[in-house]
Amino acid sequence: MTISDDPTLFKITSDHNGSYVDGYPGVSCQVGGASNYEVKLVLSSPKRGSSPRAFWGDYSNQETTGGPTGTFADGHYLIINDIANMPIPSAMTGHAHFRFHNDSWFFNWCGGTCLNYPGLSDAVWVSRTSATHWDVSTEAHSFTEQSGDLAELQDNDTNSYSYHMPFHLTIDCATCR
Repeated sequence: MTISDDPTLFKITSDHNGSYVDGYPGVSCQVGGASNYEVKLVLSSPKRGSSPRAFWGDYSNQETTGGPTGTFADGHYLIINDIANMPIPSAMTGHAHFRFHNDSWFFNWCGGTCLNYPGLSDAVWVSRTSATHWDVSTEAHSFTEQSGDLAELQDNDTNSYSYHMPFHLTIDCATCR
C-alpha cells in the first residue's frame, strides 16, 4: 500500500519511508478474508531491528469548532470497508477508518453519520482497475455528493468534530485475484 506523501496536498501522508509492504517489520496488509471484504493496513512496533512505521498528519483544518488541533506522527491502522470484492473495473463511494493518537482517536469517512457518533462526514472514492489494484481518495466527484475530505474525529469518548482531511492511497496486492 502506498500513501501519497505530499503535505501541501494531503493532511494524512506516509512517513516518507516508501510503500507499506506486508511482512516487513511492523507492517501487516490484509485484503479481504473468509468473512470480510475490507482492506486493512496495520502498523505495530517491530520486535527488533528497524524503526516502527507511522502515518503523518495535520488536523488543523477544522470544520466544526471546539475540537483539538495539531499534528501527529503515529497511527495504528487504516481500514477501507467493503472493497475487496469490487467488480473489475468499477468505482464507488466507501467508508474508511484511520486510528491514531496512541490508538485512542479515529478519523472516519462514513458518507453521513458514523455509527454511535453524532457528527457528519463524507465518504471516500474507491476505484478498482484490475484484480490487484485499487485507488482510494477523498477527492470529490461531480456525479456524487457523498465523496470528499470531510472526516469525523472521534476521541474514544462521546465527542465528535469534523475536519478536512484529504488523503490518497493506492493498494497493489500481488496475491489478489
